[in-house]
Amino acid sequence: MSDNHAHFVLDANAGTACREILKQSGGDMYFATMFLPPQARDLANVLFAFDAQIRSIPHLVAEPMAGEVRVQWWTDVVMRERDGEAAGHPLARALVQLLDFDPSLAPTLTAKLQAHIFDFYSDPMEDRAMLEGWCGETLSVLLHRTALACGAEADTRLADLSGHAGCAVAMTRLLETIAFQRSRNQCYFPMDLLSAVGLSATEFMEPPDERHRIALSGMVDLAAEHLNRANEAQMISAIEPAKAAFRVLAATRMRHKRIKKQLMKDWQRLFAGMPPPSQLRVQWALLRG
Repeated sequence: MSDNHAHFVLDANAGTACREILKQSGGDMYFATMFLPPQARDLANVLFAFDAQIRSIPHLVAEPMAGEVRVQWWTDVVMRERDGEAAGHPLARALVQLLDFDPSLAPTLTAKLQAHIFDFYSDPMEDRAMLEGWCGETLSVLLHRTALACGAEADTRLADLSGHAGCAVAMTRLLETIAFQRSRNQCYFPMDLLSAVGLSATEFMEPPDERHRIALSGMVDLAAEHLNRANEAQMISAIEPAKAAFRVLAATRMRHKRIKKQLMKDWQRLFAGMPPPSQLRVQWALLRG
């Protein structure tokens, strides 16, 4: 970053494009970024609009290679090999503006893009560590960088909070989208969790039975573990400047509670696909904090 006292400012058109992408992506980050201090808001809008754009790719392509082509295009943008094309793409232009401000973000965003290649294939998560690593590379790093923009110190406490928060948010998202994953023959449940209940990755795709319910309960517990640890980490006074960056956890708590209630009531509905919560409910959760 060129000036420790400077903060990133987007041009108006790029800023509007980023906000619109966030708004269309479900609402959590769209509303959560409103709680950020002004010096962190534009940076977060770019990072999380970029996140939403990349996460949308599996919904837009049928073949893995088509997904990889899109990821490569964005990788080229991050590596500054498509500045001409980026100028005509509002989000890409915003990303280039951010990288002009902070070139050190390039390796982080490149690693994120590479991690998302997993999303196009049917390979299973080998174990819990692999799932947590995927969550870290795809989301925790963005929360960490936003917290730094809010004025937090880059220490182990912030890294710990970012790691758990990213896992909690990403795993809760995965729990909400099991039906979509299964429609693409994908399984984000770690294999050590599935093996413990006698399921293979292939059997996970079959009509759900009692083994699926137990595995689902284990995944809900894993997300809860990270959510609880993120909540505990936020209680440390030294984390105070970073708290706004983790406001999204309020919506995640609401979503996780909703999933847990469905697990107790009619767990098979989670495999069939639950309707998302209303944006009003998301806003209320974020407002209550």
